[in-house]
Amino acid sequence: AELASAYLGYDTDYHTSRSGIRIASVSIPINLREGDSIFFRKEYSSDFAGKIGMKSLVSSEIFTIFGRDGVQAFGRKISTEKTSFYVFSVVWTESYFNDKKSLEIMLNSYVDGKIDGKTYYSIIKNAVYGADARLAQAEETLSFINSIAGEAPVIILGSLNSLHDSPELKLLKNAGFVDTVEFSGLREDYTMKNQFGTYRSDYILIRGKDLKIITTERVLDKPVYGVYPASRYGIKAVINFPEHPSAQ
Repeated sequence: AELASAYLGYDTDYHTSRSGIRIASVSIPINLREGDSIFFRKEYSSDFAGKIGMKSLVSSEIFTIFGRDGVQAFGRKISTEKTSFYVFSVVWTESYFNDKKSLEIMLNSYVDGKIDGKTYYSIIKNAVYGADARLAQAEETLSFINSIAGEAPVIILGSLNSLHDSPELKLLKNAGFVDTVEFSGLREDYTMKNQFGTYRSDYILIRGKDLKIITTERVLDKPVYGVYPASRYGIKAVINFPEHPSAQ
């Protein structure tokens, strides 16, 4: 994150979620740090807004302790001369999906002999577990954001690992969040894929009075010298913020 922010000319806030050397559920970030970042322009004022670990995640730059799928959310308050708002980086548990289409493909893969019974059972168990975990994380995320941002404008940048019509996404939408891809009328273009298909599981969500979505598009979806920038494609949204005196 530090190298990327220096190259881009941005400031950054990043937090480790998992790291290199692991002993049971404890890891020490000596040879590898895995985590999440928020980048913001140097001319903007920024203040740390808070952080939570979910699924038994406790993390620092010295060590991390995590459960089966430790994930996190953290936020920054960004202020310009004319407005201020909150940005939250949110990650939820990744798993196979348990929607009708995915379950049918999984079943057909088993019936056709592409996967054995043990693998099929493991995949179904993973899909059910992941869906339950993400719904609980959505409730925790929403409570966390509301306690910090209140009625102020909010942007969620999320590897939510959820489908757009899943219960966990509906929870955020019912709380006033708008999916920029959905709002812009884009087809559900995928950002990741597994052996059962392609899916969009990454999001930019906004909430706030008079916020306007100008454009949304999929990005980082072409290789550079034969190499893709990441294991998933990205989403870019241009959002107009009305003049707002404070995000308090």
